[in-house]
Amino acid sequence: MKKAKKSFLKYVDPALKLSPFHQALHIALRDAYYGFALHKKAVEAFGFVAPFATVLEAKQQHITELTSLLVRYEIPLPKNEESACIMPPMGLLEAYELGVAFEIETIQRITHLLPYVATYPDAQEMFFRLQAASYNTFLPTFRSHVAQQTSTPATQGLSQEEMMAKVEEWRGMAQRIAAGDTNALGEMFQGMNISLMGGMLLGGVAASLLSQMNTPEEPESL
Repeated sequence: MKKAKKSFLKYVDPALKLSPFHQALHIALRDAYYGFALHKKAVEAFGFVAPFATVLEAKQQHITELTSLLVRYEIPLPKNEESACIMPPMGLLEAYELGVAFEIETIQRITHLLPYVATYPDAQEMFFRLQAASYNTFLPTFRSHVAQQTSTPATQGLSQEEMMAKVEEWRGMAQRIAAGDTNALGEMFQGMNISLMGGMLLGGVAASLLSQMNTPEEPESL
C-alpha cells in the first residue's frame, strides 16, 4: 500500500502568524474533510456497506457546521484537497481499521485543540460534539466491525473488549514487523491461529501506515 502524502498541519503551531483560534478551526475542518474523504474511498471501493453511508452523512454535517463557524468568524475556508492524499483501502478489514485509527486520532486532536477555543463558547460546544461523536459513535462502530471481520475459532467466546485487546496486541506485533523487528514475527506465530493471522497482519500494517502518514513533518501553511 502506497504511503499517502501528509497534506496539512494537524496541531496548533504558536510560531505561525495565524492566531491559535484561526488555526484550530482550520485544523478541525480539514480533519473533517479528511474523514469524509477516507470513508468515501471505502464506498467507492466496496459500495455502501455498513457503516460508511451513515458515517459519510454525519461527516458531511460536521463539515457544514464547521464551515458555518469559520464564516461566522470571517476566517477564510481552507482548500478541500484531502481526497488526493488517500489511497483506496485494500479490503474491508483495512477500511474498518483505518476508521478506528482515524477516530482515535480525532479524539486526541480535539483534546489538543480545545484550549485554543475555550474563550469561544460556540466553537467549544462544536468541538465537544465532534469529540463525543467520535468517542461514543464512530469509534465503537468501527471497532465492532473490526471484531466481526476478525472473528474466528480463536476469538469465539471473547467479549468485544477482549477481542479488541487481541486486535491491539496483534496490530502492535504487525507494526514491529513492518519496522523490521524480526523477533516480533516469531512472537506472532506462537499460539496464533494461522487463519486469523493473515487478516490481522494486513489490518495491523494498515494501521501502522496510517500512523506513519501522521508522523509530524514540517508544517505547511494553513
